[in-house]
Amino acid sequence: MNKLLRLPLLALLSLLVSCSAADALLGASDAGSSAEVVTASAQSCSATCTAPSAVCGTPDPASSVDPAKGGKSVFADGVFQRGHEPSPEGPGVDTEPVPDPLVDARKTLDFFVGKGKGWPAIKAAYGLDSKRMKAMVDFRKVTVDAILNAIVAEQGGEVGYVSNGSTNLTSDYDLSVFDKGRGLGNPAAVVRAFNTRFRAEIHCEAGTAFDTNIYDKGDTLPTTGVTVAPPVAQAVLDVAVDNAVVQDVAALVKVRHYMPDDDPAPPASTSTAWETWAAKSQAAVSADLRSPARIQLQRDADSADAQYRTAADALDAKIEALRKAGPIQSEEDVRLQASNILYADALDVVQEARNRQTLWLAKLTAARRVSGAGSKDRSIIEAANELRRATLDIKSTTAYALNFANEAYNSEGALIDVVGNQQGAVKAAMGLDNPSYPNGKQLLQPQDEISSLNEQLGDSLKDLQHYGSDPVTCGIQVSKYVDRFLTAVKQIVTRKASHPHAATLLAEVDAMVGPKTKLKAMRGNKDLPRESASTLIAEVAGAVAPEAYAQKMTRLAILANAIARWAPCASPAGASR
Repeated sequence: MNKLLRLPLLALLSLLVSCSAADALLGASDAGSSAEVVTASAQSCSATCTAPSAVCGTPDPASSVDPAKGGKSVFADGVFQRGHEPSPEGPGVDTEPVPDPLVDARKTLDFFVGKGKGWPAIKAAYGLDSKRMKAMVDFRKVTVDAILNAIVAEQGGEVGYVSNGSTNLTSDYDLSVFDKGRGLGNPAAVVRAFNTRFRAEIHCEAGTAFDTNIYDKGDTLPTTGVTVAPPVAQAVLDVAVDNAVVQDVAALVKVRHYMPDDDPAPPASTSTAWETWAAKSQAAVSADLRSPARIQLQRDADSADAQYRTAADALDAKIEALRKAGPIQSEEDVRLQASNILYADALDVVQEARNRQTLWLAKLTAARRVSGAGSKDRSIIEAANELRRATLDIKSTTAYALNFANEAYNSEGALIDVVGNQQGAVKAAMGLDNPSYPNGKQLLQPQDEISSLNEQLGDSLKDLQHYGSDPVTCGIQVSKYVDRFLTAVKQIVTRKASHPHAATLLAEVDAMVGPKTKLKAMRGNKDLPRESASTLIAEVAGAVAPEAYAQKMTRLAILANAIARWAPCASPAGASR
């Protein structure tokens, strides 16, 4: 909901509004409705056939070496050397003395924070100075863990936390908090307390100072040593259909977030780009306006737009209130502070639903021990119904809370697909031998694949905006999300291989994989030569310009959504969910 990330991308807006249906779906040469390509086979079905329901252009600051000056580090003799400033994120004075992290890491942090800078500037200064960067990374871990451990201890050890992501020196340090399984911990309170105490001690947000975010882990991914009670597991299954709608909306919010608003100034406005994409996606699902799948997608898209606006307006209001309350560290920091406060507020609502789940689980257990068939049955039915209601409330309130979590996935599907399976969180928690998690992976449901697809589209659009002023850097940076997007598309077309256009979409996706892989390698290894980047980007996107990426990704997403939500004519209505 950050206004810096809702800058008007006019080229994309123009593209989405003006592109023909032929551009919208698989590059067909003849113009026509976007539904014509996807629903060609549906026309032969009977009339009763139903389908299933930071600032733009800022350079990446990972490197602190200027190759044009012989690869000398920007840090030498205790000062930033003239002519070696790493990026606009640097301290701003090219010969100002800088505390040495090897001598006093806290003074080094205070130096950057005092200038309104944070972890990006620290990485820019020391990214390739491994000793000093390690000193800062070690200081970060000690500082964050000390605050978090103290708060966890106050909860009597009923809450635990795990680290997310890579241990690379230039990676973030994110942590997820969880209840240890007895329903006695309060992860929401831990998140709020951590951000409050960090802010008081360091005088800015943890995301600013350390690129650290504290999340509520939730119940989507398994946690080592935490067992889900069988009645709760059953309740999750019982609400799966309703939760699929919750997760579809959550992922679509990510797409809506990074579609440009017609007016970027607060409050959140309409987005012609979003409305066009949503309409094309609905038409691609089915030409029949009465199609249950098309109607459901329209409802979910409308809900996503409403949720986005509600969250964006709440964030804008909180930012304005913080500005009026007193001095701010930086514009980016005040946005993080507003997000963290609203995230904690929303997590309080999640925690209330968790408390109800714990209460009704206990009542269900007690009801099963009652003698007397009539009263026992009534008590069991009531407790089971309330347990399901609380479980669904946890899902929906968590999805809303994630609108304010910094750099988080909105939906369960993307979390399972990327963090759980691709990044190995499930394997780390459950190993390779647990039959519920074959090969250390969590099984993806159809809605999980749709959610992951749409979140990768949203994150791709985010990077296309963020790095759009430099097409080569943009193409390299966005390759991570393109990689995940293509994985999601392949999962979908594999599941729906009988769709008349699945093979065509798969062939186009396969043609993008090779050059994208090389671009992704450049993203992860700054030393790889980039002379071939423009050619590779053109092979993936059709042209080097970021607008070409936007065109191709949105077009492929329309078709992939249509295939994912499609079912053969013989399938019962609603089978896709």
